[in-house]
Amino acid sequence: RAILLDYSRLVVEGPPGEIANRYMALIQQREKSHALAPAGAPVRILDEARYRTAFDFCAGFASAEKRAAYLADHPELLARVQFPAAPSPLPALLAVPDSEIAYRRLRIGPRTVLAVGTGILPETSDRPGGPVSFRVRAEHGGAARELLALSLDPARQPDRRTVRTHLINQDEFAGREIDLLFSTSARAGEESLAWSCWIAPRVGEPRGEAEAAPAAAFEGYSRHGRREAE
Repeated sequence: RAILLDYSRLVVEGPPGEIANRYMALIQQREKSHALAPAGAPVRILDEARYRTAFDFCAGFASAEKRAAYLADHPELLARVQFPAAPSPLPALLAVPDSEIAYRRLRIGPRTVLAVGTGILPETSDRPGGPVSFRVRAEHGGAARELLALSLDPARQPDRRTVRTHLINQDEFAGREIDLLFSTSARAGEESLAWSCWIAPRVGEPRGEAEAAPAAAFEGYSRHGRREAE
């Protein structure tokens, strides 16, 4: 027999397999709610109280490798922009499909995370066309690993027009140099007229015990401990 507890409250009791499935469904529901920023809510990608920025992909955009069929005639469609978000705009990479942005030989430290938001530029969300696929993959030693894959179709799914935030653990690459590739695409044979953005993409390193975070990072927050076991 197994039981499912939710913040000390007994939710259900039953066969272990059934309860495990209920547990996974509950976790997926919570993660989805966390990943979808409600319309009008402040957008927060990386918690500066816990992490410092080790690499800023927007700041390093000029030296990144860029690929897009339209790039020669329309470089403005693969460029640094400001994504409109509350309470203030966030730096972003406009990446109209189909495109790829590659960052080579990034050194990954212990306990680092890849933090990034994905979204559609609001003024283009009502345009017709197919969905946009977002993918991030890491390459090391000739092997590739997909870190993120999702599809946004704001024309058909208005509830998905909000920014989706992602925090991806990088422990498996600790101590290594990797290539990170950000790509957007539309379905084969279709054209997406919505303009996709990678929002505030950064690699974050955990702050040390004695390192003070900026005072503004703690506004509205209260917690205890170092959260190492989170």
